[in-house]
Amino acid sequence: MNHSINLLTSLLPSSKYVSIHVEIAKILGIEGAMLLADFIDRYGYLEANENLCSHPEHGDGLMYYTHSWAWDKCAIEEKPFRAIIKKFQELEFIQVYKFGVPCKNYYRLDLQKIAEYLSKNLSRNPKQGNWLPQTGQLETPIGVTNNNNINTIPKEKQQQHQAPPPDAAAVFSELEKEEKPIIYPSLRGLKIPIEDQLEITKKYPLEVVYNAVKWSLHPDNPPNKCLAAQIKFACKKGLSLESMKKKTSETPYEKVKKIFKNGEIYNNAECFLKSDGIAFVRGMRNNSIKFDQYFSWKKFEELCESFQIETIKEKTT
Repeated sequence: MNHSINLLTSLLPSSKYVSIHVEIAKILGIEGAMLLADFIDRYGYLEANENLCSHPEHGDGLMYYTHSWAWDKCAIEEKPFRAIIKKFQELEFIQVYKFGVPCKNYYRLDLQKIAEYLSKNLSRNPKQGNWLPQTGQLETPIGVTNNNNINTIPKEKQQQHQAPPPDAAAVFSELEKEEKPIIYPSLRGLKIPIEDQLEITKKYPLEVVYNAVKWSLHPDNPPNKCLAAQIKFACKKGLSLESMKKKTSETPYEKVKKIFKNGEIYNNAECFLKSDGIAFVRGMRNNSIKFDQYFSWKKFEELCESFQIETIKEKTT
């Protein structure tokens, strides 16, 4: 199923045109398929760049999205946009949360549900889909009588001539066989030369590049002046966030306490180190960071730099 989820990213749009799969459009409708493609495109980009939102009550992995974006990217008007969002909620494709001042809509995509729904319904006759109006048989036009000069095909023969419904596995296989895009969606927007983007897209599979980009942009990785070289290295080694989790077994507190000690002075700043966080105090100025789910080594490095304390990022990774 993870393979199917990764293949969903091949439905992504680019700039001023939207690419959708015709069989998926038969199930969700053209506007539904376009909006789903744009959702996945934006969600994947934000996730790869660690820009998804978090909320203390609603959790992580939230994306801000508006109707104006849907109109700009897909030319979907407000009324059908609201109807599609409601349908996506019913199908459990998305969860919608409202918060902030002023109140805004944030979305969490369930890629597993999307892949399961498409896999299930692509194996059915698209005319039986939930989103399409029921259509009857073609009727004889007014003013034309059904005489011997007009050949009619019995229903049995009509069924024989109908194309078989598309198989889900065949459609996903077709997505794989389609010509590769010029540049993978996960590489768009990154500050790397266009020739490197073209080389990476040509040389490595979609899933490998997607995982390599996420690994390269993760704040726990040592900084590299050449992002393109780092992504190529990750592609070659098959690195991903999963491999990073296996490698790092120590907690942030265990790593930090090897370098800093509670009560010690560092560049005229006193260190307060506990199992749940660390703080530096210099005169009336103090700053701290907690070792919780929102902790990152990038933020910790910024904390050290704000007090002109030697960074320990390289020493703790």
